[in-house]
Amino acid sequence: MADSALEALAAFAESLGASASDADLERALPIVTRTLRNALRTGPLPDLGETEPAIGLRFDVGDLRGGVED
Repeated sequence: MADSALEALAAFAESLGASASDADLERALPIVTRTLRNALRTGPLPDLGETEPAIGLRFDVGDLRGGVED
């Protein structure tokens, strides 16, 4: 079991795999949205810096907080 909502999301993304279809991603969106919303309600997201999930997408966790530092 994951220790945090972000770990749960990472495991979920990894389970979808890089070859997930658009339909798979559309079905996953409500789960991801709900998990992030709940994580933000319980406290601030940890500062993870730049993260590269196993599915090969790059993003900055700062984007999830609504502010990106240049």
